[in-house]
Amino acid sequence: MYESVALNCCNYSAGNCIGGLFKLDRLTGRIDSWIDSELVGKPCRVTKGLSCAFFNSIVIPSIPFSQNSTLAAYQIAVDKNRRRETESMPTLFELKCRKCKATFYSKTRNKVYCQSCYQNRRNGQIRASVQRYRKNR
Repeated sequence: MYESVALNCCNYSAGNCIGGLFKLDRLTGRIDSWIDSELVGKPCRVTKGLSCAFFNSIVIPSIPFSQNSTLAAYQIAVDKNRRRETESMPTLFELKCRKCKATFYSKTRNKVYCQSCYQNRRNGQIRASVQRYRKNR
């Protein structure tokens, strides 16, 4: 649907993503590049109207002004898909751990310990159970 816009992307090849990414290190002025294995060979997200971080940050600023109507349609589709994705995302509750008072996030409100405190507490319970068993043998 948005192939005319995707043709501006250097990662676009016959409807698939090549997966090449790069990042500018502003302190050293070095450009690091790599191939993202999660993107290689997958269908182009832009052609489906889905958001692509590389496309949004690198390609969109360089698209010629004559294609702004197609680009605007792409951005409207991305916004619509983003709203649909966030509506289906589960709500995370911000909770405080009873023991270490650290803030953690959970899908349910009934958790009272963060993951590390929960694991330490569970290990202590197992240890105590083994000691009771050995004492009663």
